[in-house]
Amino acid sequence: MTEFPPCRSTESARAKINLSLHVLGRRPDDYHELAGVMATVDLADRLDIGLRRVTEKDTGWEFSSDSGQLPAGEANLCFKAAYLFFDATGIAPQSLHFYCHIDKRIPMAAGLGGGSADAAAVLRFLWMCWQGGLAESFQLDRRRLSMDQLDHLALACGADVPFCLHGGIRFCQGVGERVSNAIESLSHPVLLAFPPFPVRTADAFRLLDTRRLDQGDRLAPGRQAGPDFAWWSATLERDDRPGIGAMACNDFLEIQADQSIIRLILEGMRDAGAFAASMTGSGPACFALFNHEKDREKAFRTLTAKYPEVNWMMTSLSPRPERLACQN
Repeated sequence: MTEFPPCRSTESARAKINLSLHVLGRRPDDYHELAGVMATVDLADRLDIGLRRVTEKDTGWEFSSDSGQLPAGEANLCFKAAYLFFDATGIAPQSLHFYCHIDKRIPMAAGLGGGSADAAAVLRFLWMCWQGGLAESFQLDRRRLSMDQLDHLALACGADVPFCLHGGIRFCQGVGERVSNAIESLSHPVLLAFPPFPVRTADAFRLLDTRRLDQGDRLAPGRQAGPDFAWWSATLERDDRPGIGAMACNDFLEIQADQSIIRLILEGMRDAGAFAASMTGSGPACFALFNHEKDREKAFRTLTAKYPEVNWMMTSLSPRPERLACQN
């Protein structure tokens, strides 16, 4: 066993929005089949992560955050990601000291994938350590963990984590495990709106199932998935803004339409000049894409005055994929 030097990094965990999200039906394994386009934005949590050999002074892994809402210890998704990683590599977790501090900027339970982004950042960090000498320090072959296996670890953490691991703009299918190559796009100005109530993803799926069953829809696998990867890739690469706006949709609006504030937010965004507006994830956060920063800033001023109970943020699409250390 060779010495592993302490490894420390500050990682950016970017939020995601769903440019489109279609819930196609419930699968035999009780998960839901999804299809749509995810995109990272500049809004991000910042993680200070470290890994070193354990010493006799250590009392366990450390986790901290500037947010009192995040679960601590093993209940935290970042810890789950780290445990899964070490289990997959054959390294005993108690042999290393792992610590993580999250500077939380992504609102929670809003549909922006904040927890998934944080877990993905931890996996990227540990992959960097693995490729940078961690494997050899335990006399292990770094090839025992492949990029495909890393993607499987990401999925075990949560449906959005595989996308967040790679970032950019991608067409995603299945429960989130089938992620396309990155799609090129401009970095459009984005306005985010956060209504004053959280939405639990599990509750949203249950409500959507109930609503569709009440309407006589048995959630057949043949439900329309909307435009495919080729359409979205061509549309985003040629910057077809009317096309993007026409297909920016979210099936969870079927159950959130009763929330008048969401309807008013989306109408207000479009009236303010957004070329695309929709809800992201299972909600309640909404987003709008604008042609110019000045248009977004004007919309921000108008809508914050009109709906002061809503939290508004300005950001931009961040189509740059994450850089993962190459496997040797």
